[in-house]
Amino acid sequence: MRIWFVTIGEPVPLGPNFMDRLHRTGMMAAAFAEAGHDVIWWTSGFDHFKKRHLTRQRKEVRIGANLRIRIVPAPGYRTNVSASRLYDHALVRRRFTQWARRSDPPQVIVSSLPTVGLCSASVSLGRTWGIPVIVDLRDMWPDIFTELAPAWSRTAFRFALQPLFHSCRNVCKNATALMGITESFLNWGLRRAGRERRELDLVVPFVYPERQFSSDDLSGAERFWNALDIRGMGGQKVVTFLGTLGRQFHLDAVIRCARRMTAKDPHLRFALCGAGDNLSLFKDMSGDNPAIVFPGWIDSVKIRVLLQRTSLGLDPMLNRFDFLATINNKAVEYLASGVPILSTPEDGALAELIRKTGIGESTTEGDDSALESSLNRMLGDPAALETMKANAKRVYEDRFNPVVVYKTLITHVESMIK
Repeated sequence: MRIWFVTIGEPVPLGPNFMDRLHRTGMMAAAFAEAGHDVIWWTSGFDHFKKRHLTRQRKEVRIGANLRIRIVPAPGYRTNVSASRLYDHALVRRRFTQWARRSDPPQVIVSSLPTVGLCSASVSLGRTWGIPVIVDLRDMWPDIFTELAPAWSRTAFRFALQPLFHSCRNVCKNATALMGITESFLNWGLRRAGRERRELDLVVPFVYPERQFSSDDLSGAERFWNALDIRGMGGQKVVTFLGTLGRQFHLDAVIRCARRMTAKDPHLRFALCGAGDNLSLFKDMSGDNPAIVFPGWIDSVKIRVLLQRTSLGLDPMLNRFDFLATINNKAVEYLASGVPILSTPEDGALAELIRKTGIGESTTEGDDSALESSLNRMLGDPAALETMKANAKRVYEDRFNPVVVYKTLITHVESMIK
């Protein structure tokens, strides 16, 4: 089977020193290639996370026998919410379409939403070539844009975005199948499509791979964390956050809570990992507290070692409709290492999973006092924490192990082609 994945904004495995973890499309593409299928992953030449260019030229790179990565040149952007990002996405769509039309067609396309533009281009190509197109719903674009606008301007903002809303509806309506990261995401797409669920529609959750590392890589990561005094032993307790340091999470509440708790407990450490628009702001809020560490963007081996030393993982999401519908990457990342989760808000898909499976707690969003109470309760009960750790590992193996999840997905897509 010849299959295309069309996704930008993920780490791309280029070069011998690639140590970042693969995200959703990277793992799906690798799984299909390992199953013997001919895979092309179309992506952007701009690294969304590190805000730098992978290349400024059109380029195709072969990764193994069955996987090729086609890199579409992109101008890039400095901030995630900006006109320059919209321009970048529009230019990538046009260049992707031009290159794709000169290529041999695949038998199926899997296109990620976001972006709406690339999904629209993929659906158009699918109709031209008479092949199925699966739209992978992983972010509720453009609905979330209205949430980012000031309350007084949302009506006008939504009116201005009507072309994008119209395009999203057409994408969902004309896709052969919709694939959601949760049932709630799939239902959101079905509402946009104006139809009921069909046999070809499916839910494929975020997963996390158990990657193997060399002893040298692991030793280097251990020295890195030791130098930051993140040890997770000798009575030290480590609370970890992995993600974007931006407006998507209530890290201000986390930092206020962390300053009070570390002042009382010299053995407590907070590792707030990642990059983002608010990194400088959060560092200033921490007051140069040595127990609150900002290591920046860390690669997969450093994540592995850190999570082995972590007592509790934070997932402080906003009380927003798209976050209520998701079980995000970081939650699955914690579960893969058997790390209990403390999340916000108290409702939504992740909170429901936590309640049903005993893998942690959920509390009120943006409330540092509520967060502190939950942290004290969880960290102060070692026996309960050990039970949560065992539950976390079990839930990962049952629901989020890529070997299980992607085997089902590959069978589903193969049957679609037949």
